[in-house]
Parts: sequence; C-alpha cells; structure tokens
Amino acid sequence: MGNVPYPSAPQAGYGGPYYPPGMPPPTDGTAIAALVCGLVVGPVGLILGIVALARIRRSGAKGRGLAITGIVLGAISLVSAAVLVVFVATGAFNTSPSNISEGRSIAADKLEPGHCANFADVDGAGERVPVVPCSDAHDIEIIADLGKDAQASWGDTTALGLECAEQVTAIAGRDAGRLTTYVLPIIPADPDDKLLTRYLCAASSDDATMTGSFVVGDAVLN
Repeated sequence: MGNVPYPSAPQAGYGGPYYPPGMPPPTDGTAIAALVCGLVVGPVGLILGIVALARIRRSGAKGRGLAITGIVLGAISLVSAAVLVVFVATGAFNTSPSNISEGRSIAADKLEPGHCANFADVDGAGERVPVVPCSDAHDIEIIADLGKDAQASWGDTTALGLECAEQVTAIAGRDAGRLTTYVLPIIPADPDDKLLTRYLCAASSDDATMTGSFVVGDAVLN
C-alpha cells in the first residue's frame, strides 16, 4: 500500500489570516485602545482609531465599531479644544470692563467697577447682565464694590447707601448732583449663602445719557 498523506491545515491566502472554523476573529487591540483614549485623551483616540481601521481591513479582526467610536470621540475633543482656543484668544472669558469692546451678557457675579449698562437691563437682570462698552451711550455704571455686609443681607442697606453716595460724589465731582445712586445686591445662587451677598454701588442719570466712564475719568453727561 502506498503512503496515505495526512491532511494539512488550510493555508492562509493573500486576503488575510486564517481563523479555524468555529473560532471567531479576535478584537483588534488598537481598536480597544482607540476607544479608551478617545474617552480620556481625545486626539490620541482619533489617531489610534484611524490606525485600527486600517489594521482591521487587513486582518479581518473585530473592533471596527470601537475604532470608529474612538475617531468620533477624538474629533469631538479636537473641535472642543479649537473652540476653547478661539474663545480665549478673543477674550470671551475676560469680563473686565476694559475688555468689553461690544455688547455682551456676563454673569452678574462678574460685575465690577467700570462696567456700563442700561438701567432697564440691569434692573430686570437675573443671573446675567447685558453690559456695553462705556464709550457707547448708557445710563448706568458700576462705581464701586461695597463688599459683603451681614446687616444689609437682612434688608438694612442704609449704611451701604450712604457709602455709595460718598463714593459717587468723590468720583463724579460736579456731575454727582445729576446722578442717582443705587446699591445693587449680587445674591449667591444658593439661598443658604445669603450672608455672602456682595453689594455694588452704581450711578445712573435720570436726565442725561452717559458716554465714557466715571471710573476711568472720561465720563460725559449728554
């Protein structure tokens, strides 16, 4: 009898590696890394996701969905970073009065001396206040920060009102007689923090529109 050849294992073709029948292809490790990095370090997840897709096309391994998710998360991270850079570069997070070059809405607790606005906007404002460049026409300006006062927190603002009037007289000079002073409470969002209320001194004109700033020293009543 002749020799009977033993059957040999099928050889992998040029289309990719061979996986024995009944054994599913493994999940590509780079795809898993892409997902993890996409959640933690976005740009790395984007790069690994692209690499993983190329590897999966060649190997036939699983993990395409993981790789795509890593790419998406990485792309979102990059876009978010770009938007943040634009906001920082344009000063969108800088709310100091000298940085207000056009009308914008800022958080009430960011108000400080030198901010200008229109009285109707401030009077009806909640957590945010529309402010304008002081070079534009306006009718109210924050003159001073009066700090926190526990007594005023319970409704007695007499002392703060007198202090505000003195501050306005000192800073506005002969124009002080044409101005009305206001004590504006900046109340914390949590009612339990009422004693941390900050008080601002503001000046408004009943008979004129202001341009310029009393704090800076170039205010004009029109």
